[in-house]
Amino acid sequence: MSIVNLVVDSDRVLIGVDTAASFMECSPGLMSDVDKRGRQSCKVFLHPQINTALTGRGDALLAAFVQLNLHLGTMQSFDQAAAVMPDVLRHAYDSAVAARKSANSGASMPGSEIILVGYSPAMRRFAAKRWIRRSDDSAFTSLGVGDALYLPEVERIAPVERPDTPAKMETLARRQVEYGRNVCPEYEFGGGLLLTELTRDGITVRRIATLE
Repeated sequence: MSIVNLVVDSDRVLIGVDTAASFMECSPGLMSDVDKRGRQSCKVFLHPQINTALTGRGDALLAAFVQLNLHLGTMQSFDQAAAVMPDVLRHAYDSAVAARKSANSGASMPGSEIILVGYSPAMRRFAAKRWIRRSDDSAFTSLGVGDALYLPEVERIAPVERPDTPAKMETLARRQVEYGRNVCPEYEFGGGLLLTELTRDGITVRRIATLE
């Protein structure tokens, strides 16, 4: 399980993610419980040439294949990347299934959530798109993203102040860590808090807090 928070304005995007690596129940035997402690994971993949970033939650193997396919596809823009994403997701899913079969892991595919965010030349503003496939789904479902997205969705419990500053992003993330550890204790939450900012001029990534 991961923390992923988005703030989408017309002229910039903020992405807040934690860095704690969580191992799926369907992938036993990779390493001991002791070796799993303190592992860090990359949860934001950057495509600065088209002012776009890829993030999400769930199966890291699938996310890696999505990133690889986008990279090899030499996209011209966020709009093109978003348009081909259904095909990218389908190929990435098939590749992840094949990789697990090749490793004789016997593991089923866990659920995944992929989010693409970037500057859209067609809309002349920043935008985000989201795709979800749960473990028992037969395909990905496309969902809209408005001007903000908070995962886990703690705003269902109590209102959330829009995290449009580093301090507000940290406050939200700490609340999500507490929620996640109470509701899903089998997963890791926390580690560092990375803040990625996309503007018309470029992309920056900063570690703004330690959540543990």
